[in-house]
Amino acid sequence: MYLHHIISSTKRGLLFLYCGINLLFAAPNVRITNIADIEQFFNTQMVKVAFTGNDHMLYYVDFSMQAPVVTPISNAPECSNLAMSPDGNWIAFQTGSVTDGSSDESSTAWIVEIREDAVPIQVSETGLGWTPRFLQGADTPTVVWASCGSHPTPDASAWEGCGAMLKRTCAEGNLGPVDTLFAGGAYFGGASYSGLFLSSAEYRKNGFLKDLSTPVDDPPAVIHNMTCLKNAGGDSTFALQVCNPSASQSRNYQNVTMFLDFGYS
Repeated sequence: MYLHHIISSTKRGLLFLYCGINLLFAAPNVRITNIADIEQFFNTQMVKVAFTGNDHMLYYVDFSMQAPVVTPISNAPECSNLAMSPDGNWIAFQTGSVTDGSSDESSTAWIVEIREDAVPIQVSETGLGWTPRFLQGADTPTVVWASCGSHPTPDASAWEGCGAMLKRTCAEGNLGPVDTLFAGGAYFGGASYSGLFLSSAEYRKNGFLKDLSTPVDDPPAVIHNMTCLKNAGGDSTFALQVCNPSASQSRNYQNVTMFLDFGYS
């Protein structure tokens, strides 16, 4: 199995990983033996990991336990796009579309307590919740999600006025009313620490970072361009594939996003 999205240290906040790191987990309830390596890497044993396997089912490991094991959350359905709450007690995820980022398929946002027998709680309207993330700087645990998966207009991006970025509190699993963070489009990378910036990316359409202090109709900044020298002279700038975006959770550097970049000829 592979680490899908998150390692969370309860002493050090969140670290989002978007590469397939092999955790050498063969099956649920397998005991983890390399605790010393975990503690050395994080400088603490107070670490939780949440991930999905090839079966798209939800698992976690609590390394603070004396004998940590890979534990399935048995009531959770097939899911993707995991995010862990700042306190390390909840996981947000999406169902319906079990791929990362944008999708033409419907998707619903949920949260679930990190507990083997926990029951998931639906956060978004059915079929209208993509890439749920936690707002790290919120006083009360708050989930942010995109209400649109793909723009109905061909070649248009979801950030171009498709749906909105919505949010609601989830203190101890008790959901507050749905509120609007940004009404001008859907961003799949979530919000920065204090919700000042949104990030997004779509397959082969580049990535974008939106400053919410600017006018609503201002386009977001392109986050990844490559410039090459043409044979005939002059520069040519073009977009690259960008996926798995994640808005920075730094308090000081919120106008930053992380993403996965790979290409082919």
